[in-house]
Amino acid sequence: MKFCTKCGTKLQSGSSVCPNCGYDSVSRRYIKLDDGTESGQSLNNSDGTEAGNDAEDDSINDTSIIDSREISNSIGDLRKKKIVFWSAVAIVLICTFVFAGKFMSSPGRTVAAFENAVNKNDPGDLSRVMYTYDGRIKMTSDAVKPLIQSFKTTPSEFTDIINNLNNQVLNLKNGGAENRTNSLYITEAGRTMFFFPKYKIAFNPVFLTITSSVKGADILVNDEKVAQADSGSFSKQFGPYVPGIYKVEGRASGAFGKMDKSTNVDFIKSKKQKAAVSALKGIYLDVNSDYTNNEVYIDGKDTGRSVNSGDKMGPVASGASIYAIVNYNGEQVKSSVFNLSDNDTAVYFDYSGSGGDPEQHKNDINNMITGYASSLANALTYGDVSALVEYMYPGSKIYKQQMNNINSYYKGNNNFYEQYDSAVVNSYKMNPDGKSGIVDATEIYDINDHYSEGDSQASTRTFENIYKFKYNDTAKTYQLIERTSAVEK
Repeated sequence: MKFCTKCGTKLQSGSSVCPNCGYDSVSRRYIKLDDGTESGQSLNNSDGTEAGNDAEDDSINDTSIIDSREISNSIGDLRKKKIVFWSAVAIVLICTFVFAGKFMSSPGRTVAAFENAVNKNDPGDLSRVMYTYDGRIKMTSDAVKPLIQSFKTTPSEFTDIINNLNNQVLNLKNGGAENRTNSLYITEAGRTMFFFPKYKIAFNPVFLTITSSVKGADILVNDEKVAQADSGSFSKQFGPYVPGIYKVEGRASGAFGKMDKSTNVDFIKSKKQKAAVSALKGIYLDVNSDYTNNEVYIDGKDTGRSVNSGDKMGPVASGASIYAIVNYNGEQVKSSVFNLSDNDTAVYFDYSGSGGDPEQHKNDINNMITGYASSLANALTYGDVSALVEYMYPGSKIYKQQMNNINSYYKGNNNFYEQYDSAVVNSYKMNPDGKSGIVDATEIYDINDHYSEGDSQASTRTFENIYKFKYNDTAKTYQLIERTSAVEK
């Protein structure tokens, strides 16, 4: 019995061609099979037997069968080794892919990137790790700057946020769900490497409701104009924004100068999603004063406007400081300062404080000049300066000057004598601060340079002096600081 040396199929008696694969063991080539007829039959003898020595052919065929089986086994072993090799490679690649995917998608890695971006003050990196479900917010560098500013202003809040996010990481690893009630939370935002979840730091958007009672006021958020008040009852919601610090500012030009008010809102610190802010509130005030032509100053700046008692003035920004200055007999007198609040409806310009009202100023300045002149005469004559120092500002120019003069004139030999006759204030002018000014005075003295000589006579001498003075807060009185002019008449 013979078998095909290639595929092992049993051969028909007297045939050398395999009916299965078409291999001819005699010609050692494949023969095309057509309709089941073996083309190799033409190689047989006329009696149907195969030409040649059958015994020899059988021997050859048996050897071929053995060789083919060995080759087949070798091929099989090689195929198995290749399968094992590539299977191992595939397992390594899959494990590497899974490991890399889990590393790239770790929520802890996201928190670390968030913390690093804030510490580096890098809004670009921070914007790439942030996420929002509100499609109205474009996650840009400018959008996240208020968040960085809030963390810089209150570092303790940043520490609390990082601790909270790390707790969320542990919760997610333990199979917990994301907590969207926090102002900042970890959320799954798409996929990374096709199969693994991609985590980002999400937030709940915040909103500002801004009002203004000043028509035409410009409304600004973080120095960017967002609206203009179209009425005296303007109100509008702005947002959504990334949580952080926002400066809300109102600007307007009113009858009493420019109005500018700013308010900071920190959503991270307040832990709120909504805030109502008055950008600019203009108030109208009934003015009362004991004087006319009150020159109005707001936040230390001259408005260029004056009001009389009984007038109504406005709008003036709530929160502003206001005072007035009056000109009283050439003296500029400042009123007390009044800080305005939302509910104020009237202001009284009071000139009785800070050194006295105009009448009190006049009396105090007269007393300063007469007291100085009389005590100077006594000090030059008798060397006693205890009364004089009360009228000179400590360490001032006139203080040093007169102390030197006294040392020169008074020698303890009764040779010099000076007597105070009179002193009159010709005029004075207060500076806008209400605590300093200039005074012009005429002083008359009886002076004898040879008093010890029996027949000597005193002469009357008149001087017109100009002095600078200022209010001493410790002594609670006006004192001279410098003599700028001295002319004998």
